[in-house]
Amino acid sequence: MNGSRLYTDIYSRWKKRNIEALENLNPANIDREKAYDLFLRYGDDATIATIDQLEETLGISRGNVPMDVRDDFAKMAIKRPEDIRDRFIPNFYFGCESDDPLAFVAFNRKANPFAEQVRAIMSFDLGHWDVTDMNNAAAEAYEQLEGGLIDEADFRNFAFSYSVQLYAGPNPGFFDGTRIENEARVELAQA
Repeated sequence: MNGSRLYTDIYSRWKKRNIEALENLNPANIDREKAYDLFLRYGDDATIATIDQLEETLGISRGNVPMDVRDDFAKMAIKRPEDIRDRFIPNFYFGCESDDPLAFVAFNRKANPFAEQVRAIMSFDLGHWDVTDMNNAAAEAYEQLEGGLIDEADFRNFAFSYSVQLYAGPNPGFFDGTRIENEARVELAQA
């Protein structure tokens, strides 16, 4: 499920490339004398022949990279991993075809950082050539509940709650006049 992958990748990237962690990779922190000694002691002939280029090769000779360029997360004011969760989880929704056998990944609290659920919403590819019977499209999504991959609350979120929150969150009247008007109002009041 692409939403889970994106969320997990951003989280993982922050763990390795947050501004404090980057200091472990900062060429300015290399002990130059020790580096020269190690390269002279263990380097092959080609390495030793170009030892005068060591600082350039290691990136030591480059100027200090400005903080605003170094910090990939500065524009989002990410200071701790929870900030990623707090900005990502409530604000992004991901359509997931009802027959996608990996939709359950969005609800896998063991795999997603901070035991969160990514907001996957059931989508349909009813116009695709491989949908031979439109009446069975939703039933395929239910197979993940039947198989124990998700629970009833997860399935409700997937099939109903997250869609209502996405469409009616910014426009509470979105479902007015539809068959689910009352259910949508209840959902919004609980969300």
